[in-house]
Amino acid sequence: RFNAPLVDIALQLISRNIRAQIRGRSIGDGLLKLLDKLQNEHGITNYSSFLGSYRSIVAEMCQNKSAERKKDIVDNFRIIHVLLRQSPDNLDRARSTISSLFSDDTNSSSAVLSTIHRFKGLEDSHIIWLRADGDNGPEQSEINCRYVACTRAKDRLTIVRPKQQED
Repeated sequence: RFNAPLVDIALQLISRNIRAQIRGRSIGDGLLKLLDKLQNEHGITNYSSFLGSYRSIVAEMCQNKSAERKKDIVDNFRIIHVLLRQSPDNLDRARSTISSLFSDDTNSSSAVLSTIHRFKGLEDSHIIWLRADGDNGPEQSEINCRYVACTRAKDRLTIVRPKQQED
């Protein structure tokens, strides 16, 4: 459901010279608008100013919002955090990265990352499902998501589970 972990993975792939895209042009458009708002309305010009202000800005933006909308706002801020951490003094580079990462026009030579929700109705020959810790609940919506994840592969489905964390 959340996109911030996908950004981290995409940037890791890119750092290894593996082309990567994240499905969702509308996500990219929303992130660009958020970055503009942070710069124009809140004076964010670099990673340092982002770190100094993001908690108060998130709190302000989450006021009077539904629980789901609050989760989306926090996820968007996590994405901006990951991107600004990559180039701490360059908002234009963050914008460029957003524009190149988020797309619905997938390139056949790119690894395409997507949430299960964005992949409904689509398929591919090989799907790698990166299971998150929170996707194993018995709720009907989680059962539906698991079904979607397991039925998108035409030829091969690979399921990757997170390492068990020690206490």
